[in-house]
Amino acid sequence: MENRKEEFLKIVCQSYLIVILAVLPLYYIPWNGYYKLGDTKYYLYRNVSLLCQGIALLAMCVFAVSSRWTGEHRIFARSLAEVVKKSVDKCRTHVVTTAVCLYGICALLSAICSPYGSIAWNGEREWYMGAVTICLMIGGFLLTAKYGGSCKTAIWLGEAAFVAVTLIGLLQKLGYDPLGLLKGYGWLNPDTLTIDYNTNGMPDYTADQMYASAKENGAEYGGMDTMPDIVGLGLWKQGHWGVYVGNGYAIEAMGTQYGVVRTKVEGRGWQGWCKIPYIQYDE
Repeated sequence: MENRKEEFLKIVCQSYLIVILAVLPLYYIPWNGYYKLGDTKYYLYRNVSLLCQGIALLAMCVFAVSSRWTGEHRIFARSLAEVVKKSVDKCRTHVVTTAVCLYGICALLSAICSPYGSIAWNGEREWYMGAVTICLMIGGFLLTAKYGGSCKTAIWLGEAAFVAVTLIGLLQKLGYDPLGLLKGYGWLNPDTLTIDYNTNGMPDYTADQMYASAKENGAEYGGMDTMPDIVGLGLWKQGHWGVYVGNGYAIEAMGTQYGVVRTKVEGRGWQGWCKIPYIQYDE
């Protein structure tokens, strides 16, 4: 029975570590955009932690009850003094684990006594370090400390994910933000000639989100065969953006190799056009 419990909990722990170390760093939902990336990753972490830690806790309870029924452990035969002594010995042996558990108890007491209600438990939006998150982190630590010693596969996958994320970051660092051309214009303060982030009603959207927002806000849009000759129209294709400047030409950012360039609209693979909902067009 004990061996079965160990094997099962090791499988749960390894699955949990694979998600946290390998899947979570690479997790991204394209239509949510980078501006919601923190929320997206937190919800994955929270849900996976609740699922895996809940399964592990349930399994421990089931195995404990089964062991008592089969007579493998005589939990209730021990005296109170024996239980206290064994608990104290464990605390002395596992100092770090004890300190982490005490920290979790303090976090729970703080949330219970806090006048901030749900904020104390869930944290602020985009900053979820409330009692729930702290308890999940402690639960993950305890699960990994007990059953994660042989989870080499999860560690290897985590290292591979780390390398992949680093390479992706370097590649993006070397390029330009294609939509930054448009957002820079939208955020321009005409009085000070400075770029003020997220102002003038222009949100920090990706190319795909900007095109979707035109549809959602009732702005004109369509396929390339229906595009009117209006300067300032947005040109869209999956993950990329350009601005129409008239006479069949557009400007777009094409990375460090080419820079910001003026290109012919025809032959560039644009999938659609739209009027930007946050810009006024003079026709």
